[in-house]
Amino acid sequence: MELLIYSRKISNRFEFITRFIFKEILKVNYRLTTSFTEASEYSGPLICYDSKAIASSLHILPQGLLCETGVQVHTFEFTTWNGLPAFPACKSDADIPFDIFTASFYLVSRYEEYVSKKFDKHGRFPASQSLAEKHNFLHLPIVDIWAFELLKLLEKRFGVKSVKARKFSWLTTFDMDCAFMFRHKGFLRNASGMLRSFVTLNFAELALRLKVLLGFELDPMDVYSELMDILPQGSKTLWFIHAGKWGKYDKSISLKNKLVSGLVEQLSDKYEVGIHPSYKSFLNENQYRKELSTLVSALLRAVTVSRFHFLRFKIPDSFRFLSTCGITTEYSMGYPDRVGFRAGTCTPFTLYDLLDEQSLNVKVVPFAVMDSTLKMRLKLNEQQAVKQIQDLVDVVKSVNGTFVSIWHTNYLASFGKNKGYFPVLQGMLDYLKTFDDEHPNLTA
Repeated sequence: MELLIYSRKISNRFEFITRFIFKEILKVNYRLTTSFTEASEYSGPLICYDSKAIASSLHILPQGLLCETGVQVHTFEFTTWNGLPAFPACKSDADIPFDIFTASFYLVSRYEEYVSKKFDKHGRFPASQSLAEKHNFLHLPIVDIWAFELLKLLEKRFGVKSVKARKFSWLTTFDMDCAFMFRHKGFLRNASGMLRSFVTLNFAELALRLKVLLGFELDPMDVYSELMDILPQGSKTLWFIHAGKWGKYDKSISLKNKLVSGLVEQLSDKYEVGIHPSYKSFLNENQYRKELSTLVSALLRAVTVSRFHFLRFKIPDSFRFLSTCGITTEYSMGYPDRVGFRAGTCTPFTLYDLLDEQSLNVKVVPFAVMDSTLKMRLKLNEQQAVKQIQDLVDVVKSVNGTFVSIWHTNYLASFGKNKGYFPVLQGMLDYLKTFDDEHPNLTA
């Protein structure tokens, strides 16, 4: 049974968001039409996206944004729908009280990031400026939830069903900003570290550094063997490798170091490996290409997945050159200081470029939670962190979406100011494995 969706105008924006909702999320057969005659004579399930309803259709009142080009500041009136926050509100007799297509497009395209004038010290769009944070739905994959509420209406009225129900999936990802805490950092970096420990009277760190460098103890961040024992192999685990040079916000160890390159090669034998470009590369294609080439040379294989260091990106600029560099999938869509769903969804999507009015040829995989957010921003202990993660897993599972998390070895280490989150990772994996569903290869 094919769902027909009528609109007087079918813009690129409208095509994009209907494809995302009905093909990617709901798995419903549908077709778009601008023919009023065809729509009014159609005997099957019908959505009328127009100011004037068609008899026997499910009527959604358009608010105009999908027919615009370019960007401008919009102010939306909020309402509720089945207990959910919703915008923009429609004052009419439409079948739902808001324009679900506009709302979904606004969130997934990251429209608000184009018009924002407030950014943090790293040039990042802050969660505090988002509609999701201001209206308390950042913790929800709201677009997915709206979509399934819409499907309930369509099923009740027309008997519309998904042709293939999607399954819950999960992916554990790691950013290797720095492979080790003390090892392989060279004489100058270790000497300055020891001097800093001495000046600050941090004798425990000084003693541990010396023991590690002398070979009496393992480096605190050398948890790779333990990780390999508990992490699923293949595409269910993904490592992003920093291949740039050392800098103020880049503490990497050079891939020219044989032991580091050997570790990266060992990881790549078991898991998918991607590029974690340096702090300054997010708007610099040439720099990005150099670092990508460094990683490709170390691995002797193509690299097609990426996540920006510090989650530092600008929409759409940072995403425009990725496909020309051979990147097919990007994993930065989330906030450094909040858990939840930056784009309002737990479903991978292609980013829509509002300045060129077309989709970019890169799949964006949003993440829900990062270890540093739980520990440094929210200051959660182990039990609280596991509970927070389980709540996020549950809401993603409720819409059979994709749950993605970010981890760093310094938060899993046995020493250091950020230590101690290994039990949180273990608790998350134990919980996820209780669902034991299919986990599709998101990097394909």
